[in-house]
Amino acid sequence: MLFEGGGMATDIKGSAKHDKLMKYNVRTNYSNFDKAMQKGLQRIKEFSSKLNIKDSVRKTADGLFAIVEKSEKLKGKNLDAKVAMLLFVASRKKDQPKQIKDILAITGV
Repeated sequence: MLFEGGGMATDIKGSAKHDKLMKYNVRTNYSNFDKAMQKGLQRIKEFSSKLNIKDSVRKTADGLFAIVEKSEKLKGKNLDAKVAMLLFVASRKKDQPKQIKDILAITGV
């Protein structure tokens, strides 16, 4: 399980007129860890699709991201840099290496 609290919550979605309510909902329903996980996993998914990385590598990167976030060793560091590093490591672990220059070009690090 990647998220704290079982990963379940009620989300409020809607149009622009509900922006304040949606922001309040996110602030109150999610811990800082869950917010960081949500942003990180979304960024991994985004960059994986741009780099044509297979799902097995993306899932490995997701798991590594959870480990890194739980350890808090890279807390406060640039999210894109963490994601770039994890995609590089995950692709090596799954024997589908991507060149670091390709990953850095996509992530903008």
